[in-house]
Amino acid sequence: MTTETAPPNDDGSLVRLAQCGRLDAYDALVARYRRAVLAIASRHASSRECAEDAVQETFLKAFRHLRMLREPDRFAPWLYAIARQVTVDGGRRDSADRSRLQSAIDQAVLDSSEAIRGVEDDAIRRMEAESLISRLRELPEELATPIALQCEEDWSLARIAEFVGVPVSTIKWRMHEGRKRLRTLHEEGTNP
Repeated sequence: MTTETAPPNDDGSLVRLAQCGRLDAYDALVARYRRAVLAIASRHASSRECAEDAVQETFLKAFRHLRMLREPDRFAPWLYAIARQVTVDGGRRDSADRSRLQSAIDQAVLDSSEAIRGVEDDAIRRMEAESLISRLRELPEELATPIALQCEEDWSLARIAEFVGVPVSTIKWRMHEGRKRLRTLHEEGTNP
């Protein structure tokens, strides 16, 4: 009687097993990175459904090309590159319409902020998160991604750096610069 053991926990081992046909190993990689890819896709998609489609397309594309990955330990940056390509390409299709609509929605939320003061704190936090996501869409990808992964996924700087494939010091600078630009965007949005 043959029993399969649970796949190991590190990316490189999981990739090597998936390259040999172990779907449970690939499932473990998908589970590990799904939310991060969704955070990236949400920046470019016009709706949650479009973002989910981009996530699915990213993982299908990664699976189809997994055998070509020569450095299994570098799966995270490789997946990030695929996710970025899929979501940016998809985001370009409807970015003009989405941008106009999102600006109108942002302005409506800002205009009605006095009316929502009595709403529960949780609802306000959700709105703030949605506003953050919409503002992140206005930043360059390299500045928005680290902020999104830290805020939405609570990833450490080291994990973000590994995923994106750059040094931690670069992530620290990108987060600093991104936050500075977000403050500027917020100030411009609140001062007509």
